[in-house]
Amino acid sequence: MNMKTFEIATKKSKKKHLWKTVGLSILGLLLITGATLKTLQILTANNGEKIYQEHELLSQVAYPNIEYSTYYYKATSLFAGAVHADRHKDLAGVPVAFGDYEYHYDWLGTYLNFSQDGPSYKGEIAYDRQTWSKLPLFYNTEKVDTDDFARVPSQELSLVKDMSNQLVEVAITFDKKYSFGDLQTMLPQNLKKNWYWIGTASKENTADFRIDQLFGFQGEALKVYEPDAELPTEAAAWNPLAPMKKMAEQYNHYIGEYALVTDVKTFLDKFGKTDFSKQEEIDKLEFAGIILTGRAEDFAQLEGKDWIYASSIGASTPNQPYYRLDFE
Repeated sequence: MNMKTFEIATKKSKKKHLWKTVGLSILGLLLITGATLKTLQILTANNGEKIYQEHELLSQVAYPNIEYSTYYYKATSLFAGAVHADRHKDLAGVPVAFGDYEYHYDWLGTYLNFSQDGPSYKGEIAYDRQTWSKLPLFYNTEKVDTDDFARVPSQELSLVKDMSNQLVEVAITFDKKYSFGDLQTMLPQNLKKNWYWIGTASKENTADFRIDQLFGFQGEALKVYEPDAELPTEAAAWNPLAPMKKMAEQYNHYIGEYALVTDVKTFLDKFGKTDFSKQEEIDKLEFAGIILTGRAEDFAQLEGKDWIYASSIGASTPNQPYYRLDFE
């Protein structure tokens, strides 16, 4: 092999080696990029799943008379999104619009706008921040301060009779806790019992609580559950206390120095072993307030009841002739 031939062969070898090195570098870069993208996608998905499960659990315990028509992930970019819920209220079986809910997340973490579920005041009236529908308030019988309008128990039942031909939502705070069984005889049968409030163990002003800080049960959940042997063990053992017990282990939000989960734990300490296969057991559950909905004229029968500590009007809508109410 002469010198010229050797130089040509050497150049070809170097060129081949260079292309091989470039190819391996590109392949390595692609693999690293792919792995990075996959990792970011996994982190994003995990954060989305975390808040989805967290809020789905909270929605079974909190949110007085607020239901979800749709509940889904909404992507806002490749590595970010939000858990979104379209919400409404139930007025005797008629859905009425309520502000939606969003909890944002990305690959770095989660970002909740705590103000979205808080009351927005206009004068002395509390409203939902998005729809500007009036919020029904519950009051803590252990906390009254006449220097603060939000702590003065509202007495709005007498106003309902002037809301002719409307469906109305009213929050009733009792003067003390009453058993579920007693309430079935105390409350009118032609008003829907939408949601039961367990009350608070605190001295806090519950009229200023966000709607995700008020805990209780949907009225339709407080019924006898017959165990289904064909279901998995966890599903067969489910009752309305199941999400509350799970929440007691996970929830860590505070108002000042007060742990809100204390309200749930206090209720569970007394009623955590309730057997939901027996009506007499369910009848022993005690509640501090209730959301009632129905025709405006049907609320007149509650006026003057000495067991009503406060009454607060919430959402309302015209009663149309084509509506079929839940208690016709």
